[in-house]
Amino acid sequence: MRIKVLEAAACGIPLLHSPLANLGVNFDEKEASICHNAKEFINAIEAKIGKTENELMTETKQARLRIEHNFSNVSFLENAGALLTSL
Repeated sequence: MRIKVLEAAACGIPLLHSPLANLGVNFDEKEASICHNAKEFINAIEAKIGKTENELMTETKQARLRIEHNFSNVSFLENAGALLTSL
């Protein structure tokens, strides 16, 4: 997992990254553009340029919600608590 990917999602920046950067976060195609090669990066950049502001906001909001749900302090404490009670 790349911290810069989490930070970009938290800031509402449209996401465009490699499968390696997506490990541990597991964004889907509604939240980010996962590009496997240079041509896919070019196509994804062109697609993002062609989107309306509302479309980009919807995409970035979904990514931010995933970050908030999976990586917030509350989520961390809930998961830690569940782990401790299972011991």
